[in-house]
Amino acid sequence: MSYIYLLHQIIFNNFKIGSTQDYNKRLPPYKTCCDNFDNKTHLIIIYEIKESKYSCYQINDIINKTSTKINFPFVKYNGTGGTEFYEKNDYNNLSNFFDLLEIKYNKFQLNIDEFNKNKITKKEIREIENEIKDGFRIIKNTLFKDIKTIKKEDKGYYYLENIGISIRFKNSNDSFNEIINQCEINNIKLYMKIELYNSEIQKIKI
Repeated sequence: MSYIYLLHQIIFNNFKIGSTQDYNKRLPPYKTCCDNFDNKTHLIIIYEIKESKYSCYQINDIINKTSTKINFPFVKYNGTGGTEFYEKNDYNNLSNFFDLLEIKYNKFQLNIDEFNKNKITKKEIREIENEIKDGFRIIKNTLFKDIKTIKKEDKGYYYLENIGISIRFKNSNDSFNEIINQCEINNIKLYMKIELYNSEIQKIKI
């Protein structure tokens, strides 16, 4: 299947037209860019292309070029955000445009609230980051594969309440490598003295 979608963030006087072969995969990134992404803040109209001599990407390109040259089906938006933004107008212009190109389609308005289920917003990401505090930076860059963002105190785990993560006990080599890794990535200055088995003192400075 292929689709043309019209996405309008209601507070703005411009909207985006895009093309995709799978809107279920294409649209979620818009949610993570917005604090609120729902039926109250956004409008999404989807055209499912049923029959056309053009691909959805070619259709999108034709819309872009004709809008640039003759302001049809829409007037191009003269601002930031990309080349696929248009000034707010009658959305039915796109249906009329498809009819002229003899494109057969099904048109529907996406229920964003339903679409959002099991997907995360930018606001929710920030809330999670805040909840696990500095643990977020650690998890992002860790060498360990078994860090948890919940309180877990079984199967070898212990909970670090001050940074909001649970971690398993590690051997000295793994712990040392992780300390160096976190200091380098997070620009933390480190000066360490380690006494080796032969009583030699090893100095490390990052």
